[in-house]
Amino acid sequence: MKNVDDGSTVTDFLKTERERGITIQSACIPVSWKDHRINIIDTPGHVDFTIEVERALRVLDGAVTILDGVAGVEAQTETVWNQCNNYKIPRIAFVNKMDRQGANFQNAFKSLEKLKGWGKPVKTQLPVYRFRDKLSTDDRLGGDFEGVIDLLDMKLLDWKKDKSGSIVTRSKVEKELLEACMTERANLIESLAEVDEGMVECFIEADDDISKITGADIQKAVNRCTIAGTIVPVFCGAAYKNIGVQPVLDAIVDYLPSPNQVQHAIAKTPTGQIPIKISDKDLCALAFKVVYDDKRGPLVYVRVYSGILESRSHIQISNANGEKERAMKLLEMYADDFEEIPSIEAGNIGVVVGLKKVKTGDTLTGIKDNRKLELLSINVPPPVFVRSCHVESGSEEKALATALEHLLREDPSLSLTVNEETGQTLLSGMGELHLEIAGERLMEVYRVKCKLGKVEISYRETIQDSHLELMRFNKEFFGKELKCEIEMEFSKPAMNEIEIDTRIKGKDIYQAAQPELKLELVGGYPPLGDIERAIKEGIQNGLSRGPILGFPVSQIAVKVTKLGLYSPQISNISAIRAAAHSCVQHALKSTSTNLLEPVMKMKIRVPQQNVGVVSRDLTGNKRAIISNIENVEDVVVIDCTCPLAQLVGYASSLRSMTQGNGNFVMELEGYNAVSKDQEQAIVKSVRGY
Repeated sequence: MKNVDDGSTVTDFLKTERERGITIQSACIPVSWKDHRINIIDTPGHVDFTIEVERALRVLDGAVTILDGVAGVEAQTETVWNQCNNYKIPRIAFVNKMDRQGANFQNAFKSLEKLKGWGKPVKTQLPVYRFRDKLSTDDRLGGDFEGVIDLLDMKLLDWKKDKSGSIVTRSKVEKELLEACMTERANLIESLAEVDEGMVECFIEADDDISKITGADIQKAVNRCTIAGTIVPVFCGAAYKNIGVQPVLDAIVDYLPSPNQVQHAIAKTPTGQIPIKISDKDLCALAFKVVYDDKRGPLVYVRVYSGILESRSHIQISNANGEKERAMKLLEMYADDFEEIPSIEAGNIGVVVGLKKVKTGDTLTGIKDNRKLELLSINVPPPVFVRSCHVESGSEEKALATALEHLLREDPSLSLTVNEETGQTLLSGMGELHLEIAGERLMEVYRVKCKLGKVEISYRETIQDSHLELMRFNKEFFGKELKCEIEMEFSKPAMNEIEIDTRIKGKDIYQAAQPELKLELVGGYPPLGDIERAIKEGIQNGLSRGPILGFPVSQIAVKVTKLGLYSPQISNISAIRAAAHSCVQHALKSTSTNLLEPVMKMKIRVPQQNVGVVSRDLTGNKRAIISNIENVEDVVVIDCTCPLAQLVGYASSLRSMTQGNGNFVMELEGYNAVSKDQEQAIVKSVRGY
């Protein structure tokens, strides 16, 4: 066993993680507990690395929410809780650091109640404190943290027999604790009876005498309700001293679902949706993470949902035109260590070596599987910060390009663009720390001598008015003529997103040389589905760069209204794709456009005495709009929205205003148009002139 304070935690094995004392990338470790295998994935707590949490939650069956016994639910706890809600993940909660001064189990439990969208928190344990010669479950009286009481079996658990915390002693509950424990046990049974018929039956059979209900009956009810998502069992302890850890492992086995108990994974196919059952013999797996290793190459983390993935077997990327690869080796990972294994069975997690084309979110199947399955992919949030990246010498350019390719494959929340005007390589990410860590990895892991520019904002661009554009595309590439006509309608969408409609009816396709003739797609012309796919690709490529500063175009609706084709040889897929791209680019340059700035939704936690100065700074200097100020125990939570441009370096300024006691989390709310004066200032700042 290791610890964070010494920088020796097994799952935080990166040099940067150990130096900073934080988790940056998720790490997987399988453990055995009471004849069960548990795959534990330790995820980061910092908002900049939310993709690591997102892709871990996508493949897991249960989660343990860890709270600080002093702070209770923090801002980022709420963010990750909502991510769990999105994937409908059953969870238990562990209130940690109960040995710290100021720890309060009751307050931490109450703070859990404000987390919405999932089950009701219920106490399954109580902390025990020794104050002089007396024991108490009330942490407000002070004293030393002694152990916990299991409310199911009414046993006092202590870890005093061995300093390592490896031996748990179970004894009867002392008389002075009995009344408080019986009250909480009754509350637990009543909470279960509200949502579980089985507990109601136990209550009736016991003739309304709660003391007759056994711990085994309560355990079964807690298991059913946890999996159903109607309750969240709450535990407590002090992990640094290894107090309360074994009961949490017991709870993972007893309450969280096994792969056999979770809902079937749902896969999309060309004909609809089908469930993927763990009992199915055909292979179906999801690649949820890619890590580049300088010795073994790309390591692809997979969750197998059905069938068996065997070493040296051939697989296909189901949602990438059926590309085939070979799984050269299979590994069982222990953070940064590994053990080679012959196969990965359904319900399990492992690592595949030798896959060169697989990326995060790909569905993997057997090579003879023609179902074209596509499992629910992983939601990747849009990057909002950007930094330029350049090498110190021309000889490093190739090494930088290779390193960036690996880095972007590892972390899909990073993106790369090249500014055509300046030739700068721009790296976009989720936050200042995210890009800082990416720069350190380029230099330390990939050994590329490069420099990152200052942090900038990743803006968006959009059109102001509706517009109809007809493009007659005619160019020659390598001696081959490409010719095509396409008409598109550009407008503002109902929702502030990108809407692309490429559905073309027969009457909208014509012989370009003779516009009055309706064209039948026979005799060498591509199928209509391939045509629509090519148009969509061309539109998406065209929208990737706006006319103002080259930022992606957003809040736009594109509808294809007409398509004119010449002979099949010159109006091929390449011509259609290029015509669509040119039409979008020409339309954007010939109509009025706006710059959009990212606006963040923020949750700021500050001490009571600092609320005034923080609020004045937000409204006076940051252009923020405060929606709510709420007192939560000893801190005040400020909810607001604020332009991201005002938040560069805000972590440092907030610490300064609150003497290091303030913290915040933020997520993208959307994009708002900036005024013309602001736009001119932004353009001058980005271009430098």
